[in-house]
Amino acid sequence: MTVEQLVSQHKIRYVERNDAGSLVLKKSDSRGYYAQIQLLMAVCEVQQAYVVIWTPVECEIFVVDFDRTFCNGHLSASIDFFFECYVVTELLTERVKRGLRLMDVLDTDRSSTDM
Repeated sequence: MTVEQLVSQHKIRYVERNDAGSLVLKKSDSRGYYAQIQLLMAVCEVQQAYVVIWTPVECEIFVVDFDRTFCNGHLSASIDFFFECYVVTELLTERVKRGLRLMDVLDTDRSSTDM
């Protein structure tokens, strides 16, 4: 199948055609490819990335531009959440370092007696 067929049949759900007919990543795809690529571009301090979709029939390559507004809004909150929930927890408890599961601390249904 071609990329166009896969997109039109919703077998590839993370891309769509824009008004100009070009492939673009969906900002709200369930797999989070848009957010992953934006975060990677922010970390690497680059302004563009390439997405490659390969099928046995064809290969489509398109450019994704860095979206500062998206990063400042959506990703900033996610990064803060990750840091506060996981990094700070590990720094304070050293559970992972001691071979324990970090998630036990964050699970409100369990007691935290093994801290």
